[in-house]
Amino acid sequence: MPEPSIQPAKADEKPLERYFRILEVVSAFPSGIGLGQIADIVDLPKPTVHRLLKGLGESRLLASHPTAPQLYVTGARILRLLYTSAGADWIETVTRSVLGDIAGQTGQTCYIAKFEDLKIRSVAMVTPDNPSSGYVVPGRHLTIHCASSAKAILAFQDPALVRRILPYPLPRLTDKTITDVEDLFAEFTAIREGAAAICDGEDYQGFGGLAYPVHLPEVGVIFSLALTGGVASLLGEKRAGYEQVLKAGAQRIAVALAAGSAQQ
Repeated sequence: MPEPSIQPAKADEKPLERYFRILEVVSAFPSGIGLGQIADIVDLPKPTVHRLLKGLGESRLLASHPTAPQLYVTGARILRLLYTSAGADWIETVTRSVLGDIAGQTGQTCYIAKFEDLKIRSVAMVTPDNPSSGYVVPGRHLTIHCASSAKAILAFQDPALVRRILPYPLPRLTDKTITDVEDLFAEFTAIREGAAAICDGEDYQGFGGLAYPVHLPEVGVIFSLALTGGVASLLGEKRAGYEQVLKAGAQRIAVALAAGSAQQ
């Protein structure tokens, strides 16, 4: 990543501009940068920079390096902004290999879903040579209370936020749709405890889904990895094997996204 072009401090510079200049500097050094170097680059006294760094740290915009506390790195909120603003093309590029492996191993459509604009959207997918393997297409907004990929993400969000964005009452789309909010939250509890998120024909009759959350270090869950296909095929005798492959795949996706973000 190229070093930022930082202008010298001005006497009439607004405080917000100083915060942003420090953020620009630290974000250009993913391995961390010390107080003295930051002060030299932004041309401000060390006590001033220390005060600004303290405020940025309290807001989780910056953090201390995990193994070198004297160095500063971008914080959880900045990392979350990076991932949430990532385009579908970038996500597809860094995850295509993993998606292809999982689709090949399972014979099912494999896709990544993303939490953005308070909705769940499919952003990248690989479909095996099986025309009946799934019904999800990239860019489609998924049924928030039915899709397995949506459940895998919402289970890790603030419950108050989830209650605000869920439709009320929960619409019944098939005879298997969950329409009781508390039943849905019970599923979320099981997902947080390690269970796969499941869609058993809840939004489209005969089609189902399996999903696991993608846990990003310091960020949390804004992505999920899912399989979709016919209920009989996906949730039948091969289900345990699919879940094992999918769970391992979610960990690989987290690594791929983290590595890709470091190269942006």
